Amino acid sequence: MMGMRAMFGARRPRPGATFGPGTTAGFNLIEVTLTMAIVLTILLGVMASISTASMAEMSASENVASQLLMSQVLEEVKSNEFEDLLSFNGQYVTSGTNRADISVVSLSTDLVRIQVSVTSTAFPDVVNSAVLLQAALE
Repeated sequence: MMGMRAMFGARRPRPGATFGPGTTAGFNLIEVTLTMAIVLTILLGVMASISTASMAEMSASENVASQLLMSQVLEEVKSNEFEDLLSFNGQYVTSGTNRADISVVSLSTDLVRIQVSVTSTAFPDVVNSAVLLQAALE
């Protein structure tokens, strides 16, 4: 019966065998440690990029939702009679994590300033405001 070495014709190098002038077979601990440090640095960079992109997408989505709420509140207030507009002063509307504060100030007997400020509780840096002047139609 033939041995495994003879069957496949493979020779194992002796421990400490050299393949070239001054080199030894295999990896040493320093090479493995440096390779792992490089791979870890690359993976950390990728993870940080994914996290930053995710937060930016969530902030943009919250900004769009806040603009939509602001537009809806302005349209709702504008659809009322001029005499009833002052009753909206100090009111607020919430939708999801957004809050729309309504301010209505009479500038003259036939002109009011309507201001809607929408803030997000989830993202304090998302703030949208709009000011509308509404005149009484005669």
